[in-house]
Amino acid sequence: VVVRCDDPLLFGLLKSGIPNLIWRTNRSSGSWVVTLNVPKELQIRLPSRTGKPTKRLQQSTGTDSLALARKRFPRIMADLQRRLLEASAANSESPDERMRRELGVLYVRTADNPDGVAASKQKAARWLDQAFDDLARVNASPQELDRYLTGVLGDMKMLLQSMTQKHASQIGLAVEDERLLSYATGVKKAILEGTENAEESIESGLLHRESDLGKSLRADAEKPSQTNLLQALELKRPDLGERTILNYETQIAAWEEHVGDLNLSSVRSSSLNSFIRWLSSPVESGGRGMGKDSANNYGLKIRSLLKIHNQHCQDDQHRIAFPDFDLLQHSATEKRRKVLRDRERAATDETCTKMHEVVVDLYPDLLALIPLYRLAGLRNSEAPFLQWKHIYQDRTGIWVIDLLWSKTADGIRLIPINKKLQEILLPLRTESESFVLPGRIHDVNNVRYWVGSRLRRARQLAGVKQSANANSYRHAFGGDLSYHCTQEVKQKLMGHKGNLTSHYTSEKMSELAKAVEFVGSEIKFRSSC
Repeated sequence: VVVRCDDPLLFGLLKSGIPNLIWRTNRSSGSWVVTLNVPKELQIRLPSRTGKPTKRLQQSTGTDSLALARKRFPRIMADLQRRLLEASAANSESPDERMRRELGVLYVRTADNPDGVAASKQKAARWLDQAFDDLARVNASPQELDRYLTGVLGDMKMLLQSMTQKHASQIGLAVEDERLLSYATGVKKAILEGTENAEESIESGLLHRESDLGKSLRADAEKPSQTNLLQALELKRPDLGERTILNYETQIAAWEEHVGDLNLSSVRSSSLNSFIRWLSSPVESGGRGMGKDSANNYGLKIRSLLKIHNQHCQDDQHRIAFPDFDLLQHSATEKRRKVLRDRERAATDETCTKMHEVVVDLYPDLLALIPLYRLAGLRNSEAPFLQWKHIYQDRTGIWVIDLLWSKTADGIRLIPINKKLQEILLPLRTESESFVLPGRIHDVNNVRYWVGSRLRRARQLAGVKQSANANSYRHAFGGDLSYHCTQEVKQKLMGHKGNLTSHYTSEKMSELAKAVEFVGSEIKFRSSC
């Protein structure tokens, strides 16, 4: 950030209030100018009036009033950003440019590997010598030899086209049939030019100079790959869950709506800053009306696809720089509101009692549902899969839930069962392979929706206005823990990232068991139907 201003007070206001922009005053006219830096690869796409590449996009605010300039800032920034995005869209890679880049890669791999070239030539020479020796032993007329050699050349051309088609398929390059011969000819020329360069580099040593065609092919090879965000997501798909993939696709769709370009090269500091601010802008102003944390998360997820792409890059020249951007920060008022909202997210003891009574009356086989959420802090995705074999006494006599499945590695944990929950669960025990909650839950396509729909119906009948979903009971569980244990113990019991190991010592287990005894102590759950 560069700010040129003689007034120290004005300098401080500008620096703190308008990040990522370069503001400076025009002393001759007294007007203010807002400037947006242009990435180096796009400067040639935005020529000035004299035809020179544009390093900065500038626009005057037309006023020397700081308040008015700040009021106009969103519109001015949007206009500059639009011009930058238009230049970026014009920089997308055409099929011909992709082919030339791949030809350049073939040239570089050949030209910079003289040992491989020498070995290949020796192998080819041995094959040709053997072929001509075989022909010499055959009593054939010159016309027959010509027809044979012509057929061999035809076969080699067909082989070259076949190999070219296979290579294009492997690198994800679509080559139409009518252009295959042209591309195959380019492949042959690039490899022969690389071979010649490799041989001359051995003969001439430090005096070797690359040909003009070689320099051109090398420059094409160094151009960045125009991989898009969806292709980068495919690289990560095997490591992601279904819900995470859907979240990525939603974030990519939002990026395309705002930026208008899915190429990885469009992910830059300026576009990321514009993206998250658009997401957080009010709907009536054309934005998405999202919270700042959600908008920041969208930007971070989009940027993470660059990291995925770079991890799978085999060539350094195709890697893309990892841009920085400014996360949206919460003001003091917003932080206060957030704390109050978090408090409202936890279900009260009165809500838990009402909901439990209604749920048991409507669905008697869900007797243990709300107690598992409220007294053990299980997630909505954890409780339905709990089996009786996962509930047992450890060697010290403490009853525990051995949670072997969770959405995160830290969620795999041992949870001591307090006496209130034991009174509800233990009388219900059946075969070890049976589910604690009714097995018919698993006959539906979406277990979480099945449970959530029943909680919503019970909430309507109970007349509860506050939060009464699975997450609200888990928040209340964590709230009780906050008063009776350390942060480390709370993290482990809730399955958050903590320092306790998965295999607890007897001392640690006793500490966890002591903490959960204070959970839900004022709630009176029904222990039988």
